[in-house]
Amino acid sequence: MAEETVDQCIESAKLKPKRDCITKGLILSGGEKWTPTSYIRLVQDYGLDTEVAIHLS
Repeated sequence: MAEETVDQCIESAKLKPKRDCITKGLILSGGEKWTPTSYIRLVQDYGLDTEVAIHLS
């Protein structure tokens, strides 16, 4: 989401960045074990609505 925001700012202001995004693909602390199906555990363990769990994961 941040990359999209920065890209929009660059486009709107007609800026010329010196380099591409350097944090793309950066895994945040605590995200090492995340998988595309991690949301299922939130649904099963905490009873969250699937849509909410997907958003949070």
